[in-house]
Amino acid sequence: MTRSLVTRIVLVAAIVALGLGLSLWLDGSRSRALAILPPDSVLGVDQSLVYALRSSSEATTTIYVSVDGSTWRPLSGLVPGHATHIAATPASPALVYAASEQGLFVSTDAGRTWRATALAPQTTVTAIALDPLVPDLAYVATSEDGLFKLTDGGQSLRPLEAPALPGAQVVRLMINPAESQIIYALTNRGFFRSTTAGETWSQPGELFGTVATFSLVPADPNLLFVGTHEADLFRSTDAGATWERFNNGLGFEPGASLAITALAQDPARPRRLYAATAYVLGSGERYLAAAGIFVSDDAGDRWARLAQLDPAAAAVTLLIPLPDEIPAVRAGSTAGFATYTLDLAAAGRALTGADPDERLVAARVLSLAATADQAETLMAHIDDSDPRVGILVAHALGRLPAEAVAPRLIARLAGNNDTASVRLRLIVALGTMRATVAVPALRTILLTEPALARPAADALAEIGSQAAWHTLIEALGAAEEPPQLAAGAALLAAGEPAVPALLVALEDPDPTLRARAAEALGWLRTGTSRSALFAALSDPSPAVRAASASAVGRLQERAALGQLEVLSENDVSPEVRAAATRAMASIQRAEPPPAPALHLPPAPGGRPLRALLSNDEVGFDWSRAFILMLTAAVAVLVLAAPPLCRHLPTGT
Repeated sequence: MTRSLVTRIVLVAAIVALGLGLSLWLDGSRSRALAILPPDSVLGVDQSLVYALRSSSEATTTIYVSVDGSTWRPLSGLVPGHATHIAATPASPALVYAASEQGLFVSTDAGRTWRATALAPQTTVTAIALDPLVPDLAYVATSEDGLFKLTDGGQSLRPLEAPALPGAQVVRLMINPAESQIIYALTNRGFFRSTTAGETWSQPGELFGTVATFSLVPADPNLLFVGTHEADLFRSTDAGATWERFNNGLGFEPGASLAITALAQDPARPRRLYAATAYVLGSGERYLAAAGIFVSDDAGDRWARLAQLDPAAAAVTLLIPLPDEIPAVRAGSTAGFATYTLDLAAAGRALTGADPDERLVAARVLSLAATADQAETLMAHIDDSDPRVGILVAHALGRLPAEAVAPRLIARLAGNNDTASVRLRLIVALGTMRATVAVPALRTILLTEPALARPAADALAEIGSQAAWHTLIEALGAAEEPPQLAAGAALLAAGEPAVPALLVALEDPDPTLRARAAEALGWLRTGTSRSALFAALSDPSPAVRAASASAVGRLQERAALGQLEVLSENDVSPEVRAAATRAMASIQRAEPPPAPALHLPPAPGGRPLRALLSNDEVGFDWSRAFILMLTAAVAVLVLAAPPLCRHLPTGT
């Protein structure tokens, strides 16, 4: 190889490196778009996308979009005015709405071009939501004129009277992804819910305080969370019809005013919930100072702290769960984004320490994300002197593979050398890990140890195998009260998964077991048991007929009125006649069930909303392409050029 060729190769490598470096720098400048946004930029999460809006001095707004809060790309078109709100939906990724002081605008080509909607210009928009099942339907809240429905790409407009909302300033709208007739509104007067597509609204009485944040994911649309400025968390498991308050473990301290500033559920694990908190400071004008970030893996029953935040930092207002088995989240504020995850190694070390408070914190962390290599440490602390630590260690063991740990837990239970408290922890661990091999041991405890019958029954329900359900049904028919009551409570707590086993029990030769199964099915109130309970109204046993009549009454089955009337007048058993009469009265008092809502299917052929991030949606990147083409051209010219030595005179 000649010296000239080596020189040219080195020169080409340098040119290529320079071109690629410049190209990556340009891309990185876009990735760090959030760093150049002003502190008052509007940030929002919609259907797993994060938006940042940057207004210019020319009264236009560039919309930046990200899936993780780390890399950002601008949509190619500019929104007229200084935009404040944006909304999109996975069902129609090209359809985007944006609001500014100039009005409400819509794009049908993923942000390339924008046009005005039918909403009056200069109307102040306070919230936008797109129907996930009917993508052409949008709901818009305004400060002056209330709520509107928009269709036909924003060109058709209809006001909603919403008599329950006069004077309320709607700051956020959310639509239930499985039942889009159900809409949620966060307002300055509290939280409102509509089951009639915005025509009428109600305010749940159990939910109080100033609502600050809200969480809902498509994977479990019945599970909702609300956080308030008063450090309260509320949870609903029935799509917002009823709520329960829970806020233990979020760093609340007496004398401190704490607010919940952000909530987010993991889309793939709806019961994994992240929460950000902030201190409310100031006597006159109040402001928020960052406090902490927490995670729960059981819908908020137990929490572990992910991060203690600097009070001088801006409060976290966005949380983006990362798709990891170990809990991890990106937290966003007006200052940017940061990633937080559980430090399992540090938790394992702290669990072996002498400080009880540190052991408690470590056990709480491990109960959310323990790994198999920590099995020995956890087994050594299942009998921790602090019962709070011990039960959390049991939950941590429950996260480990059953085949590796369950035999040791079962052997320790069989040894019967531990206190009742430690045996309880062993049972909890076996139930949490759903160890099917533990069913025989748990059966023995359920039937012979009254003090531990209920935890053993709960563990069997968690395991949920055929053998586990059979054991619970066996205990339901027991003559002794402790196993009978424990099995009944566990079956009721299990809900729908327990129904098949109860239906089998409804056909058992033992009339006592049949009656108890009918009673349990009535309390569960599931439609799948309807026909079996109707048939049981003709059971030869009066106890079964009476229990079935009561169950049908709890199901509010109007179709059974005729059969119940016959029983109430003609049955030979006074107990059956009385139960049938009570069931008829209960059904007749109830309102007829509403007709099922009719929904149009999502538009076929829609691409995922993340397509907004692809080049064909944000416009071709000419700057990077030009640099790369120029680099390639210069490199080819250098390689193709004749060596300079050919033109030099040769020596004599």
